[in-house]
Amino acid sequence: MLLKSIVFFLFLFASFAEAEDALRVVSLSPCLTELVFHLGKGNLLVGRTSACDYPEDAKKVEVVGGFGKPSLEKLLTLKPDVVIASALADPALVSSIKRFGIDFHLLPTKSIEDYYVSVATLGKILHCEKKAFAEIARVGKGLRRFAKLNAEKGFKRPSVYLEIWDRPYMTVGKKSFINDLITYAGGENIAGKLNQAYFNCSVELIITSDPEVIICPAMKTGREADVESRRGWKRISAVREHRVYVDLNDDLIYRLGPRILEGVELLRSLIMNKTAATPSPSVDVENPTAVPSAMFRHCSNGFQYGRETFSSKVYLGIHRSLQDICSLRISDGC
Repeated sequence: MLLKSIVFFLFLFASFAEAEDALRVVSLSPCLTELVFHLGKGNLLVGRTSACDYPEDAKKVEVVGGFGKPSLEKLLTLKPDVVIASALADPALVSSIKRFGIDFHLLPTKSIEDYYVSVATLGKILHCEKKAFAEIARVGKGLRRFAKLNAEKGFKRPSVYLEIWDRPYMTVGKKSFINDLITYAGGENIAGKLNQAYFNCSVELIITSDPEVIICPAMKTGREADVESRRGWKRISAVREHRVYVDLNDDLIYRLGPRILEGVELLRSLIMNKTAATPSPSVDVENPTAVPSAMFRHCSNGFQYGRETFSSKVYLGIHRSLQDICSLRISDGC
């Protein structure tokens, strides 16, 4: 009888594992594709966009179209069980995908808080909750480390202008996660108090803000001279000190994914170059005073965010990481 019970249990376990491994996933977002591989579930991907180029193994996966612009016909031929995306050029595609019985998830990727939620959600979808929780803890710990470095006595934040585009000038504001990356990296975004994400800015804003560091991630090597020769820019500190940085691995900055800590490290290496230590307000990372817990709602099975429900353990991991972000913003007067 005992032997039969063991055999039956092993049969159920094997069936569950086989069903899990048989899950077919299509990712329509580069950062989500990275995350699937990072969680050890790259083998489940059967489709991606042409923009999903990392890690290297992602390039072996079938392409279903461009970023946010999949071919529905091509997507359907892959017979996915799940489609994940961060944005779609045509929102009507959602109903079309769902009409064929495919589970569709539009995961948020606009803030660091969103990253934690996306990790937890994918952990549920791909049946790898432990790895998802470990990823939330890893990123939270890494960001705390940066925050503590910035809190050291005598630390001064250099002002930073990060240029997304130059015709017209485009930068990032308070609502972009890139603004948070700059803050964690030890800089002060010249547009960080503007309640926008990405926007066209005036040359007057840039010149009068007198940034000490100018970062143009996507600009090609040799274009520093083009920036420095712009009309009226010679008076800017970053230009006078030749602290204009171009030709970076912009995926580390522009993609909200598992390489987020590498992105902060890259920005910090540029921002902290040649900076002197002078007093500035410290960052209180141990005693946060406000946490956006209202984004979660307690329910019988744990905590709910939108349509997703997370266990108490996962919620506590997200909650702790959100505390770090909030304490950093509060201490910086954001």
